[in-house]
Amino acid sequence: MDSKPLGSRLIKNTNLYEDRILFLGKMFDICLVLLGSGLIITGLARFIKIYDAPFSIPQAIQSLLGIAFFVLGFLRKTTFLLREGKFDNQFKLLFAAFPFVAFSLFLIYRLQLEDLNSYARLVEEGSLVEWLSFLFLLLSAIVLFRTGKHNINKLANKYALSLGGLMFILSMEEVSWGQMIFNWQTPEFFDNFNAQQETNIHNLILLSGEPNTLIVTLVLILLTGFCLTNYCLRHKIKPNSILDITLPSFSLVGYFAIGAIIYFCLVLQQRGIYVPFVIAKDQELIECFFSLGILIHSCQIYLNWGKYSSSK
Repeated sequence: MDSKPLGSRLIKNTNLYEDRILFLGKMFDICLVLLGSGLIITGLARFIKIYDAPFSIPQAIQSLLGIAFFVLGFLRKTTFLLREGKFDNQFKLLFAAFPFVAFSLFLIYRLQLEDLNSYARLVEEGSLVEWLSFLFLLLSAIVLFRTGKHNINKLANKYALSLGGLMFILSMEEVSWGQMIFNWQTPEFFDNFNAQQETNIHNLILLSGEPNTLIVTLVLILLTGFCLTNYCLRHKIKPNSILDITLPSFSLVGYFAIGAIIYFCLVLQQRGIYVPFVIAKDQELIECFFSLGILIHSCQIYLNWGKYSSSK
C-alpha cells in the first residue's frame, strides 16, 4: 500500500523508516538461520534414524530448504533486499501469487498419493506447517507491538497494540501455550473439556468441530472482504490510521480467499455434503497461509507507518 501524506498532518521521517527496515531485516535473517538449522537437524536425525519416522522425499525437500534458509539468513539477504528497496519492487507479485501456487502444488502432490500418510506428516499438528504458523503469528505480534508503541497516545497505535496482543494469543494457541514445547501434563480442566486434551481454548469441546470451522470460515471471509475493500478505497485510506491497519492490501487476498473457500467446503462436509478434493488435513495448511498473510500485512503497516510521523 503506497500511501502518501495527506495535508500537513504527516511529515516524512526517513530515519525512522530506515531503522524499521534494518529491524525487519535482522529479525527475518535470524529467523531464517534458526528455522534452517532446525530443518537441517531434523533431517539429519531422521536420516540416521534417531526418530522412528522414515526419511521420506518430503523430509529430504525440507532439509534442502533448511540449507537454503540457513545460507540466506547467514548472508543477511533479507536485510540487503530491504535496504536496496527491492522488497516491494521484486517481491510484490511473488507474495500475491505465492498462496495460489503453493496450494496448487500441495493439491497436486496430495492427489497423486495412494496413501495420505506422507501428506498428513507434512500438515498434521506438530508438523513444520504448524510450527511455521506459530512463528508467523509470533513475528506478527512483535511487529505490531513495535508499530503501536511508537506513538502510544494515538488511537490507531493502541489499536495496533491490541491486534499485536491478539496475534500473540493466537500464536500461543498454536503451541498450546508451550505444552507442545515442554510437554507438560495437561491441567485437569483442559483434560476434561478439551477435545484433544491440550492446553488451549480453540479445541474446547464447545468450540471443537463444526463451531470452530464455522468461526474460522467467517473470519477468512471477512478478511477477504477487507482486501477487496482496500482495493476499492486504496486512494482514500489515510496513512497511520485504524482503517489502514484494518484493511490488508488487495495483493494479500489469496492468503485469505483460498482458506475461506476450503473452510466453507469443510463446513459443507461436516453437514453431510460431499465436496471432492477437500480433506480436513488441509486446515493446517490454510492456517499457515493465514498466518503468513497477517505477517506480511503487519510488516507493510510497520514500514508504511515508519515513512511518516505526525507533525507537531
